[in-house]
Amino acid sequence: MEFRSLQRHFQEGVEWEQTSYYIHIESIIKSGGQFRGLTSMSDVGQFFDHLDELHHSIGRDGYQSQEQLDQAMENPQTGPGCSGTEQMDEIGVNIARDGRLLWQNHGQHRLCIAKLLGVDAVPVHVCTRHEAWQRTRDQIRMDEPTPEQLEADYSDHPDLFDLFEAN
Repeated sequence: MEFRSLQRHFQEGVEWEQTSYYIHIESIIKSGGQFRGLTSMSDVGQFFDHLDELHHSIGRDGYQSQEQLDQAMENPQTGPGCSGTEQMDEIGVNIARDGRLLWQNHGQHRLCIAKLLGVDAVPVHVCTRHEAWQRTRDQIRMDEPTPEQLEADYSDHPDLFDLFEAN
């Protein structure tokens, strides 16, 4: 729902209020609930304004890591809908047994906006690795394969870049 709503808003010019994401959040708030810490329609408006600002910022400046953003600001930005008690972290991923990257539920709006803007790569935080994938990493590290072997087998896997740099 989120990606399609962001796509409709940013690429098709649909007003937020006409997207399923906004309508979903609005129904939760109006029934007395909360969504991501939002408790009023004023909060909802600020949340969607923040998404517009985020889209504009990434479009203008490119995708920046949370560390880069924090260094550029005296007070790190948390944005509406965030707790404000901790910094936002990078987009979270888990790594499956075969090395596939699985989005982990952190940074969904940043990831959606980056995709919509055609950003090729973004920094991520590996939250968990499947035990089988970790064994693969350990085996590569312990065997100290030649650069040619690494190139042939795993040269493009982002979770192995640190091992390539070590060789």
